[in-house]
Amino acid sequence: MLHNYFKIALRNILKYKAYSFINVFGLALGVAVFFIALQFTTYHNGYDSFHEKAEGIYRIHQKFNDGGTTAHCSYPIKNALLADYSEIQIATSFGFGFENKLYSEHKQIIGEQILYIEPSFFDIFDVEFVISTKEEAQKVLTSNISKAIITEEYAKTLFGETDPIGQDFRMGDPNDQLNYTVFAVVKSFPENSHFHFNMLVPIESEPFFKTVETNWNNPVVYTYVYIPDADKATEFQKLSTLDSFIEKHFPPVYGGPEAHLPVMPLKDIHLHSEASRELEGSIPFILVFIVSSIGTLILLLACINFMNLTTARATRRAKEVGMRKSLGATKQLLIHQFIGEALLFSILSVMAGMILAEIFLPRFNGYLQQELTIDYFNNWFTIPTVLFITLILGLVSWSYPEFVI
Repeated sequence: MLHNYFKIALRNILKYKAYSFINVFGLALGVAVFFIALQFTTYHNGYDSFHEKAEGIYRIHQKFNDGGTTAHCSYPIKNALLADYSEIQIATSFGFGFENKLYSEHKQIIGEQILYIEPSFFDIFDVEFVISTKEEAQKVLTSNISKAIITEEYAKTLFGETDPIGQDFRMGDPNDQLNYTVFAVVKSFPENSHFHFNMLVPIESEPFFKTVETNWNNPVVYTYVYIPDADKATEFQKLSTLDSFIEKHFPPVYGGPEAHLPVMPLKDIHLHSEASRELEGSIPFILVFIVSSIGTLILLLACINFMNLTTARATRRAKEVGMRKSLGATKQLLIHQFIGEALLFSILSVMAGMILAEIFLPRFNGYLQQELTIDYFNNWFTIPTVLFITLILGLVSWSYPEFVI
């Protein structure tokens, strides 16, 4: 019986080629736009999710008496938070070098995205080591402040094809340089991270940070805390202004009614942070909402268009339905037949839609300066989503026409 339904559906598709093309292409276009919108939404909502502790990581912002809020905070805040709040299991701070002069035997460049880190950086953020290990890196950075970690890509930029391990370089102005030796190589963070780095060096190697160790009103580091207990983390967020902490530690001249320490969950930073001095550019949540809404709306309109075309053609199939009834076909069997045809149209439309999505995606990336790709096998949700869309399209787009017929 199923074989017969398939033959009839295929015969109808081939008999009415123009009608079939319009229906399939209309649905395919809706599928393509929806799937690109889905990739865009999933990509941006998934920022920083690759960290194992992502759900329990928070960043401390600093708000001043003048009302301005910055994404980084003063250096002494981290140790004071660790001492005052037992729910904080790990805390780390790092400085960010946007432009540093780098000198090696191979070349001289303006280094970007240099992080001055503490060993606890690796306890919060997941860094994948190519050469060396997390434990070895923490040990070396603790005992030797002239050591450095570099990414694979940046190693080629600075040293070419030479093995970077053991290579020396200098950083800073000619009259005030710091010397480092590379001892480890790591992979760069994925694109959907709210910050990236090319090189990691000990924060203690930079004399500047010594001068601000007791300065409570000079935000120069980005501070993150890890709270594993979800209930305690929620309570800590409710204390986001941390007024008692400010009263206890901040000098009176830096405190006041407008001085606060807002707490931002790691996974909210990319879409919801409005603080100044962000590590990298972000996009507003409203943009993600608009793109996802447009994708859903276009797919819905494509389904409605399909339903209208099919309903308008229902009269042409009245003789067929009458003939089948006279030969003993029940209403249930007729419904099964038309659902089968709908699913066939849906399968063809989704396949064509995925092809169109692959064609449109590079242009979409260029317009919004994204690097989205459709990963069918490494992302668990891609294949189930395609199958779900196929099934829903078949049932929804034919739900009204099939019962009319």
